[in-house]
Amino acid sequence: MTTYVTYYSETGNTEKIAKGIFEGVEKGEKEIAKLSDIDSDKLKDSDLVFIGFPVHAGGLPKEVKSFMKGASSIKNVAIFYTHSSPKEMKMVNGAIKAAEKILKGNNAEIMGNFGCFGTVNVDSLLKLPMIKQSEEFWKDRPNEDDLKNAKEFGREISSKI
Repeated sequence: MTTYVTYYSETGNTEKIAKGIFEGVEKGEKEIAKLSDIDSDKLKDSDLVFIGFPVHAGGLPKEVKSFMKGASSIKNVAIFYTHSSPKEMKMVNGAIKAAEKILKGNNAEIMGNFGCFGTVNVDSLLKLPMIKQSEEFWKDRPNEDDLKNAKEFGREISSKI
């Protein structure tokens, strides 16, 4: 079995979760890589691909959209994401649905998804009322519990293949 854990991260939050997931994958060969460092053609012979991204203003970063659209040979995929919005906010769900739509359009089977809060590291965002109000959720995240849950997600999803 070959598993890839791929991710796009600007602040390091999504990268931390990627490393947790990677640690949880226990069987077969595995590789972890930034989306910018991996050719989507390399994934065609994989058994499972994890794709991680931050949620930006309720959407997917353009780099992630482009990668997903070009990764038409992925058979089994799991997505993971970091965000700074309270879970009940529609923006996070919009990003997940957008990712799933692209991947399903590529005929990939979506094995699951995992999300957690991530610390906001951009000063201009900290001034936005919505971000400031949700600070109690994302401050100092991802934390040890988030990383433990990410590892378990990696273990759980990879055991299904």
